[in-house]
Amino acid sequence: MLPFTTTKVGHGDKTKAYVVRQNTCLKILLFSFTFCVAMLIVLSSTLYDVHIERRSKAHREGQHRREEHDLRMQVGRMGLRLQQHMQDEVRDMSILREYRARMYRSVGEYQNAIRTVVEDSYGPNATTSAKLTRLELDLDEQLESAMRQLWSDVNDEGKRAGEKLHNLTSEILQDLQLEEQEMTDFKSMYGTGADYHAAAEAGYHGGNEDDPEGLYDEEDDEGAEEMRMRYALERLEARISTMPNISLPEAEVMDWEDAYSSALDAMGDENKEADLKKMQENLAGRLKAKGIKVETSDEENDDAPYVPSVMDQFAVALEAAKVMPYKAQLLDNYRLWQAGELSTTALVQHVEELYDQRILETGLFDDWDD
Repeated sequence: MLPFTTTKVGHGDKTKAYVVRQNTCLKILLFSFTFCVAMLIVLSSTLYDVHIERRSKAHREGQHRREEHDLRMQVGRMGLRLQQHMQDEVRDMSILREYRARMYRSVGEYQNAIRTVVEDSYGPNATTSAKLTRLELDLDEQLESAMRQLWSDVNDEGKRAGEKLHNLTSEILQDLQLEEQEMTDFKSMYGTGADYHAAAEAGYHGGNEDDPEGLYDEEDDEGAEEMRMRYALERLEARISTMPNISLPEAEVMDWEDAYSSALDAMGDENKEADLKKMQENLAGRLKAKGIKVETSDEENDDAPYVPSVMDQFAVALEAAKVMPYKAQLLDNYRLWQAGELSTTALVQHVEELYDQRILETGLFDDWDD
């Protein structure tokens, strides 16, 4: 029904006029007002529900990101431990090669000493000399037989580990890069100043989405895996900081590395006896030429402190020389990490890149006591 009617007014009721129905107009206005208020309430409720849903989603995203981060840290740590075990197998192969060469050298010196004593005591004798030669060959065969299985197992495991080490390190690097990218995406969406930043941070750090302020302490919120990774990084930093500063041209570093690899290969040749003394003198001469002190052990004194072999001392110096061009940048990254300006993942990635390039010879968990 329309809110007005028509009528006629004037002389002879010939003029058409309109009469407004006041009650009907009021009803229409009231209905319109009520409808607008109802729509505003529905719209406000919808917006509030959207706000709650988005805040809840941000909280869930924070929780999910933290779960992914902790899982990746755990998988990464296990990968690094496996990497270190594989490196230990390679090192065991090198140690066994050196011990084998040292054993044959000692046995050879002992046999020569016996032969000298016999000849000095009884004079040269062809029959005695032949018997001594036969006994020496029998002893060599017995030693070779005793070591053959151990040598084969350790050597084969070391070679397999060396072949797989690069692939494992590449997979660890890819996983670290993916973690860094996902964390960057999370921060770009819910970083400082972004909508629902507080809810996302509360979810990440284990806070309550209804009260994201002050319910967690970020400094006390490190997960177990994060703490173990930080501890390993700090131990590695201490080792790098105490490395001697050995500056060598790149060509000379490569020459040192070739000399060390050649010595290891010679000791690993089953078909011939390596001249360990000559190889040690060669490596020691390179160290002394650069003013690096070479320590020697007192083999006759059983109470003398342990002194690393010349091979081990050369390996330590070689690693220090390879690290030297990268040492300043690596320690700078450590300082940024300690100041909170560099993530743990990014620092581990940098360390792993140096490890993959054979610049760092020892992984994060080399001397970490579980």
